[in-house]
Amino acid sequence: MAIITGSAARTFRLLVGISIVVAGVSIALTLFYLWLSGAPMRPAVILVAIFGVGLTVLVAGGLMALLYTSAQSGHDSRAAGPTPRKG
Repeated sequence: MAIITGSAARTFRLLVGISIVVAGVSIALTLFYLWLSGAPMRPAVILVAIFGVGLTVLVAGGLMALLYTSAQSGHDSRAAGPTPRKG
């Protein structure tokens, strides 16, 4: 099993950090929109907005970070094996 290079690990941590910040901003904007629209701000509404929006953005960001890390680390090319020769 190959070890992930430092560059791939650094990129993964950066992308996860960006995803956390984007999730926080998305939650804040969602709650602001709900408040602005006059929706009742009950605790259940707030929790659903936080977990629904936050977890959706975090899962999407995490999956994209894994995709970029896998592509950058070279695991995909090694798993595909040698390319067959034509002819």
